[in-house]
Amino acid sequence: MSDGRTNIASKLYICATPQDGNLTKTEYEALTWVLITGVGTCGEFGTDENISEYQLEDGNTLKAKGFMNMKNVDVEFVPDYDDAGQDALRAAGDTYTSYAFKREKNDKPDAGGTNSIFYAIGKVKKVTPVDGTGDDFIRHMTTIAQEYAPVFVEPAAGA
Repeated sequence: MSDGRTNIASKLYICATPQDGNLTKTEYEALTWVLITGVGTCGEFGTDENISEYQLEDGNTLKAKGFMNMKNVDVEFVPDYDDAGQDALRAAGDTYTSYAFKREKNDKPDAGGTNSIFYAIGKVKKVTPVDGTGDDFIRHMTTIAQEYAPVFVEPAAGA
């Protein structure tokens, strides 16, 4: 059993070049990635599957898998107007095109290993400020609307 890990030192990247279509792992790996710094909260990449139910008169319920929808990923960050990743994210939010994202966790099994990675394509909502109390940090947020199931690369031990 592995030890538990936190999201500390996880990273979110954007490819500043618009992308169309469902990419393969090899195609994602060939892209140029720009780190988005200052991220405090990054939602979950993945899919939501609907479970359809039908209640029978005998008291039982039939269940079946229904539609699958890609999740919307909320991203909250501390604004840094000199950060190339945040600039690319803001620019993506001003378009109607799709962009590729790379989410790297800090979960490599050993010092020589590699972390797990989620690759995804989605449209980006316009970046907006987040309100709060006087004691809250100034933050911005956006949502990545995934269009395809993410590609997951599992962590691997070093050689």
